[in-house]
Amino acid sequence: MGEFNAVSAKMSKMTSLFLTDKDYINMSRFQTVSEIVNYIKENTNLSTYFDGYEDSYEAERKLDLYKLDLLTKLRHYYKGNYLNFVNAAISEFEIDDIKRVLRFLKTKDGRRSLKERLIVLNSDNLIDDNDTIKTFVEKLKDTKYYKVLRQYVDDAEDVVLFYMEMNLDKLYYQQLVEISNTFSKSEKQKVDEVLGVKIDLLNITWIYRGIKYYGLMPEELLNFAVIGGKVFNFDKLREMVYMDIEKEFVPYILNSPYEFLFEGESQDIYLDRRSSRFLYYKCREVFKRDFSNFSKFVAFMYILDFEVKDIRGIMEAIRFNLTPGETLNYLVRSYKGSEYTWL
Repeated sequence: MGEFNAVSAKMSKMTSLFLTDKDYINMSRFQTVSEIVNYIKENTNLSTYFDGYEDSYEAERKLDLYKLDLLTKLRHYYKGNYLNFVNAAISEFEIDDIKRVLRFLKTKDGRRSLKERLIVLNSDNLIDDNDTIKTFVEKLKDTKYYKVLRQYVDDAEDVVLFYMEMNLDKLYYQQLVEISNTFSKSEKQKVDEVLGVKIDLLNITWIYRGIKYYGLMPEELLNFAVIGGKVFNFDKLREMVYMDIEKEFVPYILNSPYEFLFEGESQDIYLDRRSSRFLYYKCREVFKRDFSNFSKFVAFMYILDFEVKDIRGIMEAIRFNLTPGETLNYLVRSYKGSEYTWL
């Protein structure tokens, strides 16, 4: 589709300015977040986003603003349901802000830090000192978030945030799926190579941990699963939530396209890393291949997300006092010479 040529070139230019392997190797040797920020300012194209002194929290906020800015710059290239998809993708920042407000209202701690960490919402106009989770949710009455939050406002305090955040995440992915369902069959298939795989990986992790560590009921697991995966549809998910983890669930996944998740030792430790690396390299493959398809944007938004996550990962590694080697192995991208190296 020629209509995507201009935006495809724009995204290719953006990714060419991302940090290189050399940048990550250099940053892995630093001892403080300020050293990383200074390196970014002096050696990378993110320098314009870091314009003052940034502590670790402010640095993370600047990374979110960087991610938001790049996605926003692509909006005017799209129209119709393609634009609706881009806007739905960008709603991630609003959802994350709502989660931050909900957590603040539960703990009533860190009002100043809340204001400093919000990305798109203004806490001065949104909440006051007398607000509770219930009154805040009422302020969202004219938004798409109200319906998925209001049903939990009277739930027990120890579970209300869990239910609300899970429903916000489900809403985010369901709207992406619903919009992608309006695309042509061939376009939908290409999009599902990324979005469908992402949803499959989310559901596998959710069901596995929900059964093994939290003892959640099958109905609850299915309720929070996202419908729209590439491999696992609703009927398959309904079967999976009733499986015994070791005897049925793991063997079932081992006989699927996602067998790498549970191969070898230390399945639990490396589950997130294996999921992320698989999706990262899948996105790179789609991004390089699909120059004139909307799937290039879907791949781009996750490649950008992983770029930000890896910079955050470098900063987090400092807090854990990891060695350079441990730090690099902590990141999404692989430094062992093969994109199929999952550990």
